Amino acid sequence: MAILSLQTAQPTGLASVTPNIVYILTNDTYATVTATGYLNNAKQEGFTFSNQQMALVYTTDDGPVWLKVAITYSGASVLNTVVSLVQISSPGDIALPTVANNLILSTDVNGSLGDSGIASSVVMKTNAVNTLTGSGQIILVKANGTESANAVTASGNAGVITTSALTTAAGATYSITWTNTKITATSVIGLTIQGGTNTVFSIQFSCVPAAGSATLVIRNIGPTNALNGTILIGYSVL
Repeated sequence: MAILSLQTAQPTGLASVTPNIVYILTNDTYATVTATGYLNNAKQEGFTFSNQQMALVYTTDDGPVWLKVAITYSGASVLNTVVSLVQISSPGDIALPTVANNLILSTDVNGSLGDSGIASSVVMKTNAVNTLTGSGQIILVKANGTESANAVTASGNAGVITTSALTTAAGATYSITWTNTKITATSVIGLTIQGGTNTVFSIQFSCVPAAGSATLVIRNIGPTNALNGTILIGYSVL
């Protein structure tokens, strides 16, 4: 047993606790401290307790952990006194994770903890390099929108914009004011054709982001044919 220090203090507002609370600092492990008989030799080592006294044990195993324990005596004499640590809080009070290296999760408003089912190794980190495995993927929030009269609202990190039926002449442009609350002035926006009724594919996109919106320009870079239908534009906002 390696008790580093022991202090006592009068209890405040605790019923049936006499005569005081014992604070024990130890460098023993959690398993050692909570084992029955941990304090059996405390008397011989100079530590004195009273019957039914309460103790809070501070152990350095895996960081600081306070354990609330009950100290009871048995035996007819001091030489036969047995002092044991017994956890007062039941295992149901705090449900610790049962899977190694999983994240813990607050399960209710009382602060009970449980296993989240999420391994720490699969959590994205904001200030580290994140490498996806073959089965890993990032799914962005999607929002679609249909353009009308040169304007469209599609507020997502990804989605599809459907244009009106375009008749943009060769060499001309069609501008769309795109409202998207996910867009900032420094956003990177990716655009791709995902279908539509238009059959003239001499198309070029440009997109200038701003706070909450962007100007999307469709250019018909063909030499002769005008656009002749709708265009489905897939987008991503990073």
